[in-house]
Amino acid sequence: MFDNGTSLDGSVTLTPARLMAEGAIEMNDSRITSNMFNFKSNSIRADTSDYNLKSRSTSGYSFIAENANTDINFDLQMAKFRLNTDSSVVKFPELQYICTMTDFAYNMQTRILDMEQKGKSNTPLLTADQLLRQPFSNLDKPTFFATNNLEDTISFSSWKGRYNLDQEFIEAENINYIHVADALIQPDSGKIRITRRARIETMQNAYIAVNNKHILHSATVDIESTKRYTGSGIYDYVDENKEIQQIRFPELSVDTLTTTAKGVIPESQHFKLSPAFTFAGDVALSARSQLLTFTGAAGIVHNCSQMTSYSIKFKSSIDPLKVLIPVNDKPRDINDNLVFSGSYINSDSIHIYPAFLSAQKSWTDIPLVNANGYLYFEKEKGRYLISSLAKLTDPALNGNLISFDKNFCVMSGEGTLNFGTKFDLFRMSGAGNYIHNMDSGNVNIESILALDFHFSPEALKMMADEIRMMPTLTPVNLNSNLYNKGMKDILGVAAATQLKEDIDLFGATRNLPKEFTYELLLNDVKLYWNEATASFRSKGKIGLGFIGPQPVNIYVEGYVEIQKRRSGDMMDIYLKADDATWYYFSYFRGVLMTQSGNSAYNSLITTIKINDRKHPESSVRVPYTYMIAAEGRLQSFLRRMASDEPSEDVIR
Repeated sequence: MFDNGTSLDGSVTLTPARLMAEGAIEMNDSRITSNMFNFKSNSIRADTSDYNLKSRSTSGYSFIAENANTDINFDLQMAKFRLNTDSSVVKFPELQYICTMTDFAYNMQTRILDMEQKGKSNTPLLTADQLLRQPFSNLDKPTFFATNNLEDTISFSSWKGRYNLDQEFIEAENINYIHVADALIQPDSGKIRITRRARIETMQNAYIAVNNKHILHSATVDIESTKRYTGSGIYDYVDENKEIQQIRFPELSVDTLTTTAKGVIPESQHFKLSPAFTFAGDVALSARSQLLTFTGAAGIVHNCSQMTSYSIKFKSSIDPLKVLIPVNDKPRDINDNLVFSGSYINSDSIHIYPAFLSAQKSWTDIPLVNANGYLYFEKEKGRYLISSLAKLTDPALNGNLISFDKNFCVMSGEGTLNFGTKFDLFRMSGAGNYIHNMDSGNVNIESILALDFHFSPEALKMMADEIRMMPTLTPVNLNSNLYNKGMKDILGVAAATQLKEDIDLFGATRNLPKEFTYELLLNDVKLYWNEATASFRSKGKIGLGFIGPQPVNIYVEGYVEIQKRRSGDMMDIYLKADDATWYYFSYFRGVLMTQSGNSAYNSLITTIKINDRKHPESSVRVPYTYMIAAEGRLQSFLRRMASDEPSEDVIR
């Protein structure tokens, strides 16, 4: 038939109007069966037929279309057919795939079968952003299904493709994604190639949308099953300024339906978590987390020559829009050396030096404020902060915080204060804030000082009664940040809140909280570091909060000095309400000396028995007693405070 090797195995019906047949038509590369063929001089048509393309390598068929409307045109060397029902499928037995596309065209010369989904072949591909947001509950209906493993059927939607009979592969197009495990994989230009045994050739330059959380591009992907794929890809890390840095993940894999990826960021990449933080180390991606996990070292960026900062080791998930680096109580640099942050009191030559992720000068050096938790850069103020997550979120909370202003080279801190002194049974607690100017070396402190020492309750009551009777003294602001935060740092939030509520309501305390164990509480002391005397000295008026259990809360004149000495640390306190009303305390090496303008106070101290003046825990090794100050001690202190002359045995 048609003089081209076409033959019919069946029956023919000839009428004046047309030539019809039923049976099987054999062609060089195909076999078509139908109950009703219509013949013309150069074509064959059948409304319902089965169209099979012969395999080039076996005796079977490489393509089978059942229940198809067929139109064969020998002049054009084309065979066109379409499926008659939505439930009809075509089969690729040797590739082990079936397909539900509707329209097909076979070129007898090129031996290529084109196929498409009617009305959808020109549908544009999803963008990367759309792919990332594509809900898994509303995926496209598949048009291709693998048949090599009926328990694990890879399927995907493709609106267009072609089958090459000679090279035995399908090239499917317009593929938005292939769903594998928790990922949607979009091949380059929406195209994949399928070869024998349902193998999808390695994809290059693909997109991978992982669990609606991450997008990888320029990916190389091998799909092994519906539950597993492997490959590599590139992740665009977008920082707070929308700057893009690329992270290469050479290792992509799936475990228990969860995609994971591992990569390394070398120092040579000059990668930054944000403009304020450098990073080098390992990075990991997990489909279960919205954020990447970084394991390595993060460094800060500054030009303050007074100190050297090192990169800090850490492991944490990082939000590019709010970078928080965890800082434990013993942070270390990339070489596993301890690093320190804050203003440190050097114990060898008594001076204060700044450190921020820096080396310590001596292992015995003491920070004015010690903070850990998280390292954060406050962009608006140009400063690095170390504190708890709660306090970074709400700065009005009490707690320890270290701040480093990289623009003005200023170190500051707030919370519990440590002056590096050892007073044994004369116990001092401090809280407040400080500012350390690194250029000038100036250190200024706002503090609350709470002193717990063995002393005569009668003497304290006498002191409180005398000062409370003076009506002209200025009251301390009990609503200041210094007072509210500092008292919470010293007593704890619950006790400090109870104490303040009592004073606000009643002007006194009904019952002091058990945490309040102090004989003297100074609730506003402004101190500065005096380099010449190597001591902390007060300036301005002093807030006198409590004398024993009695709230006072007034400002008085006076001085406070906290000094480190070779022979023992020393503290002096001079409180002056007026020329006739003053009290002096001086602690040195287990002896608290006191004196007052009130002779009755002095007499009371003198008459107390020696054993009663000793601390119950006093011993030869850790002594403690109190007594009247030696003659001239107060005058010597006042002269010293009026000048910058150090004591003779100050450590220099």
